[in-house]
Amino acid sequence: MFNGLAFQYLWPNSPWWGNNAINFFMFFACFSVILFARNILPVKEHAPCLDKFLRLLMIFTAFMIPVALVIHFTSAMKMGITTVMITAGIILPAVLISWRKNYRPARYLFLAWVFLSAGTVSTIGRSLGVFPDNLATLYGIQIGSTLEVILLSLGLADYMYVLQKGKEEAEVRNRTLEAESQKRLLAETLNELSKATAVSGRIESISKNLLVYIKKLVSYHHACVLLKQKDVFRYMACCNDNGSLARNKGKQEGELREELFLKVLEEKQP
Repeated sequence: MFNGLAFQYLWPNSPWWGNNAINFFMFFACFSVILFARNILPVKEHAPCLDKFLRLLMIFTAFMIPVALVIHFTSAMKMGITTVMITAGIILPAVLISWRKNYRPARYLFLAWVFLSAGTVSTIGRSLGVFPDNLATLYGIQIGSTLEVILLSLGLADYMYVLQKGKEEAEVRNRTLEAESQKRLLAETLNELSKATAVSGRIESISKNLLVYIKKLVSYHHACVLLKQKDVFRYMACCNDNGSLARNKGKQEGELREELFLKVLEEKQP
């Protein structure tokens, strides 16, 4: 657009648009660059104040894109050049901060911005008479823009690689945490099973002792059923005659009764 190629090949029948397109695309380019930088660079994490300023500048450029078509050409041109300079002065520190934080895509963005800035400065310097006419100054913006597109493509590819790598690392961390969680759950389950086994052993021991006691009670009750009152008196009289009752005075009453029942049972068994 600076050398008239756009008007010659894209809109030769629209002189009004040919005059205002340069202002329109200056603001549009600033808006696109800021939007691209805020999405690619981790400015919000590393430089939040700079990110806020970039967001405000992006809102301003978005507002000026349609306004540049209705205000005076000279005023829009001055505002556009000022906006480009401010944008370049903010994007470059943001790229350097990200590069300093070992963010790989930032190096491609830095080189792209350097080539574009150099091409723009050379072309503007030729227009102002500072630089002589040569291939670099005549086509500085085209050369810088071409190199910028190539480097931005490399930066975008590297950015996608960083995202993919971060995603894979996150998946590995999640799987590791899941494995550790399952390991802890397995250990807790085994601990609970060991406790349950110990309790089950104690319950089994108590059950055996209780079963023995119940068997004794059943035998005692069975003896009481089989014995008749006359058998008891007969045995007691026999014990008195033989003097065995006197020898058992040192025993408890329950032991004497149990011995009595057992002996009578033995006599009644065939």
